[in-house]
This record gives sequence, C-alpha cells and structure tokens, in this order.
Amino acid sequence: MTTNPITVGDIVPSLDLTLPDGTPASIDTLADAPATLVYFMRTSNCPVCHAHLRSIEKTVVDDAPLGSRVVVIVPGDAKEAAAVAARHPHLAGRIVSSNTAHARVGLFSTVGMQRSGALVMDSDNRVTHAHFGIMPTNSFDLKGATTALISAQG
Repeated sequence: MTTNPITVGDIVPSLDLTLPDGTPASIDTLADAPATLVYFMRTSNCPVCHAHLRSIEKTVVDDAPLGSRVVVIVPGDAKEAAAVAARHPHLAGRIVSSNTAHARVGLFSTVGMQRSGALVMDSDNRVTHAHFGIMPTNSFDLKGATTALISAQG
C-alpha cells in the first residue's frame, strides 16, 4: 500500500471493487477502452463529487460520451454504489464501491476528510494523468483528464 497518492507513470494496483448489486468487479474488466478515467468520490453523498459526475455525464471525448470511459469508485459497500447509481443512471454499470481502493492508491483521510480525485490509466493500467485533493472542489480536472484520454487515442 502506498502512503502518497499514485502519480503519473505508476501502475494502478489491483482493486477490490463491488457493483451496486453486490457482484465483485475488476478494474481490468471495467477499464475496457484504450484509456479510462477512474474517479474516486469522497463519499456517496458529497455534493461536489456529484457535480463532477454531472460534468462527466455531459462531456463528449472523441465523439463518445466520457461516461462510457469512466469507472466511479465510491468508498463503502454496494449500498453506497447503488445510491450513487440511482442519481446518475447515465453512468450505469460504471459505478462501483470499495472499502480499500482509495487507500490502495494513496488517498487517505486527512483531517477527517476522505481525499478524492481522478486518474487516467492506459490499457496497461499505467497512470497517464492524476489529480487529487483534500477538498473535493480541487479534486477533479476535467480538462486535464480529457486531454489525457485524447492523447491515449494516438
């Protein structure tokens, strides 16, 4: 387990993920594009995180919805993922929960606040973009993420 957030060039470790229905999931199965945006929510009810998800839902990259190239990881159990999925049906099948994924990529709680953010990983699970923050308002860079996704297309 890392003590600092994962950064560009690092390999995304194996993550224990669960779909909203309780089925185990794999980052390798969910990351089914040449590059995938992985968004780590602070909590299932974080209003800023939900605003970031609405931005993702509205964005198109290379004529495809960004939502088709994202994996949203909610801290907690399947119930937490289901609550987020109910609010973002356009991201159905792309929202998972985990009790350990945030820590596995170095996103620990700081001053009682779960760190959140996003990374873009290529088909080899290598990080090509990483942007994290303690405050959710500073934890997502849509332009940087979309630039990394476009770059991965070649």
